[in-house]
Amino acid sequence: MKLLVVGITYLSRINWDKYITMARLYPDSEFRVVFPERSKDNFGKELIGQAADFGNLKFIPLPAYLAKYETGHIYGNEFKKLIQEFRPDVILVEHGAFANSLAQAIWYKKKFSPTTKVIFFTWWNLPYKLPFPRNVIEKYNFQNTVGAITGNMDAKEILVSRGYCNPIEVIPLLGADENTYMRRSQPELREKYLEKEQVGLLYAGRIVEQKGILTLLRAIKRLKKLELRTKWKLLLLGDGKLKPVVENFIRENRLEAVVTLLPAVDHYEVIKYMCISDIFILPSETMPYWKEQFGHVLVEAMACENVVVGSSSAEIPNVIGDAGFIFPEKNDEALASILARLVEHDQLRKEFAQKGRKRFLEHFTHTEIAKKTFEACRKFSSLREKIIATT
Repeated sequence: MKLLVVGITYLSRINWDKYITMARLYPDSEFRVVFPERSKDNFGKELIGQAADFGNLKFIPLPAYLAKYETGHIYGNEFKKLIQEFRPDVILVEHGAFANSLAQAIWYKKKFSPTTKVIFFTWWNLPYKLPFPRNVIEKYNFQNTVGAITGNMDAKEILVSRGYCNPIEVIPLLGADENTYMRRSQPELREKYLEKEQVGLLYAGRIVEQKGILTLLRAIKRLKKLELRTKWKLLLLGDGKLKPVVENFIRENRLEAVVTLLPAVDHYEVIKYMCISDIFILPSETMPYWKEQFGHVLVEAMACENVVVGSSSAEIPNVIGDAGFIFPEKNDEALASILARLVEHDQLRKEFAQKGRKRFLEHFTHTEIAKKTFEACRKFSSLREKIIATT
C-alpha cells in the first residue's frame, strides 16, 4: 500500500514515531508524511519542519499558506506534484472534516490520481455550526471521502450527527514508546521533592480552568483534613493563566506542606516526575468551548506505573478503562475519597499500577496505534466510492 499522510502534527519531530514504527512493520509499503514547512505553536514560537528519508518512509515539509491555522491552511504546487508523482492508494488528511487541505487533497486526487481513496482524521468532540463557506467545504469533503478516523468516541458521534454516513474508525492519533515511558528509579529527584515513605501524587499539564485544577486543590484540602496515617504530597507541574489563582488558593488554605507547585518542564522531563510519583490525576472539566479530546498524559502515566485517576469528562473514562479510577467531574469530595483510599492502601496502588502498564502495552504503544491505523487505511483503500454523505 502507498499511503500519503497530511498532518501539521508532524512539524514536531517528537510526533514522528508512529509512522517510523509503521514503516518498519510494513516494509513492502511506501509512506509519505507531509506538513507545512513552518508554522507557530500556541505560544507563538516558530516551528520549522525537517525533512527526513527512512527508505520507504519520507517526511516532507512543504510550503503552505495560512499555516498557523490547522483547518484553514493550504499547500503550494509542490503538494499537487507529490500526489501526481506518488499516486497513493490512500490519502489521510489529519486536519478535520472541514479542512481546506482535505478539500485540496480531494481536488488533486480527482485530477491526477483518480483511484486514490481519501480519508480524514478528526479530534473535534463538541457540536458546532459552520458559516459559509466552511459548511460548503465540509459537505464537499463528506461527499468525496470513503471513511474517517476519529480520536475519540464523541468525535465519531459528532460526525454522525452532521450526516456523515461512511465508515468511521476510532483510533488515537499518537501512542507512546514502551522503552521510553517506563518506570525507572530517580532517587535524586524523589529525595528533592518527597520524603522517603511519602506517597507522591502528580498533576502535569496546563494550569488552566478546564483542566480542573481548582477541583483538585479542593480535594487536596479535604484530604489534608482527614489526617491519614500515610504521608503524601501533591506535585503540581505546569504553567498557565490560572497559576496566580492556584498560588493564592494554596497560600490561603495553608496547603504549602502538601502541595509543591513546579514550573512546566520539557515533554520528556515529565517522565522523571512520573517515575517518582505513585498516583497521577487528570481532573479535566467539560466547558462550553472545550472537552478533553483524549488525555494522552494518562497513557504516559500508565506506562510509568502510576495509578491513574481521572474525571468523567469526555474521553477520559475510555482511556482509563478498568485500569484506574473515575470520579464525577467537578466533584472534589469523590476525588478526595478515591485519593484517600489509594494513599492508605499500598497493595491497591501496586495492583492498579500493574493494570495500567498492561493496558498501555495492549492498546497505546506506537506499535499498536500504527497497526490499527494501517489496517484502517488498508480497509478504506478497498472501498468503492459509492456512499454519499449528506449534511
